Amino acid sequence: MGFVLFLLPLSSTLGQVSYKEADALSYRLYLEQKWDSLIDVGNEALAADIDYYYLRMRLGIAFFNQKNYRRAARHFTLALEQNRGDPVALEYLYYARRYSGQYEQAKLIQKQFKGNLALQLPVPEGRFMDQVSVSYVYHKGVDDGLFENPAERYPVSVAGQQTTTRSFSGTSLSLVNSIAPGIQLIHAYTYLSKFNHYFTGDGLTGLYLGDQHVIQQQYYIAPRFTTRSGYVFMPVLHILGLRYQLPIESEGGYWGGGFMGGTSQFYTYYQKEVDFAAGISFQKSAGAVDLQLGAWYGSLNDAEQVQNRVGITWFPLGNLNLYTGAFLNSQYAIRPGKEGVQRLIPEMLF
Repeated sequence: MGFVLFLLPLSSTLGQVSYKEADALSYRLYLEQKWDSLIDVGNEALAADIDYYYLRMRLGIAFFNQKNYRRAARHFTLALEQNRGDPVALEYLYYARRYSGQYEQAKLIQKQFKGNLALQLPVPEGRFMDQVSVSYVYHKGVDDGLFENPAERYPVSVAGQQTTTRSFSGTSLSLVNSIAPGIQLIHAYTYLSKFNHYFTGDGLTGLYLGDQHVIQQQYYIAPRFTTRSGYVFMPVLHILGLRYQLPIESEGGYWGGGFMGGTSQFYTYYQKEVDFAAGISFQKSAGAVDLQLGAWYGSLNDAEQVQNRVGITWFPLGNLNLYTGAFLNSQYAIRPGKEGVQRLIPEMLF
């Protein structure tokens, strides 16, 4: 960004002495690029109800040069309220939003560019594949040799169920569609294939599957709407499909035999389940902080679940070099025939 702005004073009906002193001193400090002193003088003037376009621009440029882009954006926004459509204030505000990581807000500001500024920084067109990522992971679990004699690992006299991972592989794909400035569509899909050593027993008899197969597929979609003033709304839908191998039951237990030569002989089928979660999150940028709220409902793990989230992220330097946050998550789960369970989960980031 290469431009130089010479800010000249305006006449005002405010108190002439204090206005002239503040205006002359802030202008001189601006020319001398003494940003700390300019900020002190500007804050004193604002405290005395002296507020006009050039003072806001000088303060915005001072904070911008100190890389406090969030504070700078506030002053450029107020300057535009006093001089709507000003190309210099718009360009500074655009870069302040970008350097703050508020990219969608920056795109919305671009829509107001006119003339040469619009030619230099044209509004980006919608892109179907704005961001794409693909990943694959494979994990080898335990040594299969440990289960050559499963009766030693899973004593029939012990009641319960146990699975031990043999191996799994997972593929994930995420895609972000930029439909228009301020509107994005986020997708994610994952496929997981997992093989287990599986045992279940009642204390008298036991059943062992040496290659239980589990398949899990997930799809996540979330449209994201951003306003120029810093509001972000994001509804979410998450669908999870699960298929896992189980033995076929009969009146006397299961179809097949028990442990035979260290392996099991059973007829199996795939149990199918479909779970989901849906909700909405809300975020508001307010100066040096971002406020966040969220609420979700889901049917997961044989339970109805309600989750809530509230938190704040603070950017003390006004940029992305340093930030910290604190959040409180709550989860309430109800399982058939059981009392509801309430959990509070604190979270911090730095």
